[in-house]
Amino acid sequence: MISPNKIEIDFSILKNNIKILKKDIPKNLKLCCVVKDNAYGHDACHMVNFLTLYLKPNMFAVARVEEAFNIQPYVQNIPIIILGEPTKESISHCIDKGYIFILSSLWQAQYANQLSIKLGKVAKCHINIDTGLGRFGIQYDQFIDFFNQVLALLNISVSGLMTHFAQSDANSKMYAYEQLNRFKHCLSKIPSFIAQHKPTIHACNSGGYLDLPDAHFNMVRLGVLLYGLHPSKSCRQINELHPILSLKSKICSIKKFLPGDCIGYGMHYKVKEKKTIAAIPLGYGQGYPRIRNVGHVLVHGQKAGIVGGNSMDASMIDVTHIPNLQLDDEVILVGQQGNEIISFDDLATWENTVSYNIMTRLGHGPIEKSFINDKHCKNMTNHHKTIKEISYG
Repeated sequence: MISPNKIEIDFSILKNNIKILKKDIPKNLKLCCVVKDNAYGHDACHMVNFLTLYLKPNMFAVARVEEAFNIQPYVQNIPIIILGEPTKESISHCIDKGYIFILSSLWQAQYANQLSIKLGKVAKCHINIDTGLGRFGIQYDQFIDFFNQVLALLNISVSGLMTHFAQSDANSKMYAYEQLNRFKHCLSKIPSFIAQHKPTIHACNSGGYLDLPDAHFNMVRLGVLLYGLHPSKSCRQINELHPILSLKSKICSIKKFLPGDCIGYGMHYKVKEKKTIAAIPLGYGQGYPRIRNVGHVLVHGQKAGIVGGNSMDASMIDVTHIPNLQLDDEVILVGQQGNEIISFDDLATWENTVSYNIMTRLGHGPIEKSFINDKHCKNMTNHHKTIKEISYG
């Protein structure tokens, strides 16, 4: 590794998180692990490989069919569901590979039926019911007509029904319960189908799992919770869970400044008294928030405030109060050092965004990932890229 910047993912923490979640999840509740967008920036292939070994979920979920291709070598026989809105091209791949895809409109069902007949296969689908998110899915008040039309298509296998909450992790659950009631009303229209076919029924993401036990049905979809992160501070907290990802860099420059000197583009920070300012070779070009005179990093277990506007490839920090600082000293941008912790929620607050935005941005960026607390490594390849497979003892 040439760059001092690295994302470090600790599998010993992930293993402990899994133990905690196994105790928390009701015994007969099925689990779908959501690994979309590169497992929220945590590396989907490694997460799927590990979760398959230690959690053995009932299903993996991604947003796009390309993501399914990427994780396919590591899921063993666990089904993959594509949660994104299907296109004609993605439907053909799903039928060919046996992936489950969601149905939101009649043309999708009709096209999938015609194509599956040509291919001599059956299209595996879950019907997505839009109960109030206003994104994908058949409108809840149009469900029963849509359902009957889909059921008449002989090469469509409806193995599940789902919805998605708009505010499952908010303080007020009023709208979530309104959505839940709409979903239950739709299900009440098809009691014989449910009794005979026993479909997978799912509504909850991580926030819904934590706060809406009445909405668990027979499967829940967990994403960020797997990686030790909570969807918000408003929902139930499982305090034993810990984040598995840290973002680290090193000091690359240390300079002295006098009153009147300016730091960074736009001269947004003017020195008022003698200062020692250090630089780290990481900025918004690597996925870190673009911020100005707000936030901090950790150096020698102490907070070092960010000064000026950080640039594409560098950020400046005030280290005046930190003695014995040297080049190449470690800097924590996300994670823990000593008694201090910086979370994705902190970064989101500084940038006025959501934590999901930052973690996926970093995860898709150029910073190399390092996987620690593994016992054996061997090459693991797929048709997209070569990465290391961890054999987790």
